[in-house]
Amino acid sequence: MTPEEIKNLITKYKLGQCTDDEKEWVEYWLDSLHTHSEDLSTTEEIRIKTSLKERIDTAIKEEENIIALPVRQFPIWRVASVILLVALAAGVGIWIGKGHFLKTSVAYMEIYNPPGRQKVIQLSDKSLVYMNADTRIRVPKSFSGNIRQVYLEGEAFFEVTKDPKKPFVITSGKINTRVLGTSFNVKAYKDDSQIEVAVRTGKVQVGDSMQTVFLTPNQKASYSIKEHLLTQTQVPQLEDYTAWMEGNLVFEDKTLPEIIQILNRKYNVTIQLENKELSQCKLNARFKNEPLPRIVEKICLYLGARYKKVGNQIIIKGNTCQ
Repeated sequence: MTPEEIKNLITKYKLGQCTDDEKEWVEYWLDSLHTHSEDLSTTEEIRIKTSLKERIDTAIKEEENIIALPVRQFPIWRVASVILLVALAAGVGIWIGKGHFLKTSVAYMEIYNPPGRQKVIQLSDKSLVYMNADTRIRVPKSFSGNIRQVYLEGEAFFEVTKDPKKPFVITSGKINTRVLGTSFNVKAYKDDSQIEVAVRTGKVQVGDSMQTVFLTPNQKASYSIKEHLLTQTQVPQLEDYTAWMEGNLVFEDKTLPEIIQILNRKYNVTIQLENKELSQCKLNARFKNEPLPRIVEKICLYLGARYKKVGNQIIIKGNTCQ
């Protein structure tokens, strides 16, 4: 998005001419500035946001020849934030009253749930996060400002406490998942080829810098990390996406390497393929709270393969898929 397009979007917002999607993104950016509105009156908050819009408009006009960023890597609110920083560097201060300038610092803590385990944590707003194995989350010690921002790498199911004044935003790589109060699953392991968001209740907004979808119950969004493509589909069985919470496994058209990756996380083991040709094998299978040896035996039976265990390592041997 060019500076001219950003300027036009903000102008449309001021005039009340934005589409629902455009309005969502502008307000999302305003929320992300972390204004500490709990210390302000409603009148002061309106004045601050109005002032921000006016200053951004001026900054865009003055700095149009300075901002030249790769659009695909910067959501609109980030681009606008850069423009705001340019304005600040030029001496444009933002006064929020009561003797304070705009505060943006938030104290975060990192929580890691290792392979072979599951963990449930409660955030400061009473939201619950069910963490799958090998999952890392960064959360504020206490939510403040106009947005509840967390960062996720791995998989977690969220039950978000409803707060219309403070959207809850999960950042996973280039994808932002934004809600007000709902329950949904986010799968965003760094080694996976895609990020998935599946909704149980409420409405969820998912998007990157170029595209956005709105999900309702029994829908999911899939984001291809390689192709930067976001798709929205109906989910026939939502339970498949939350089966891990009950200790179950659901493999739908999964390749053997994908299955091994999931098993390694869940059981904290190292499974390897002796023959790389087995990487092309795909499986459809469901396992309900079964021990690892039984799962490996069934997989080998299906493939016509065999395995051996050496310490904490399992090696699957075979030629090709049957």
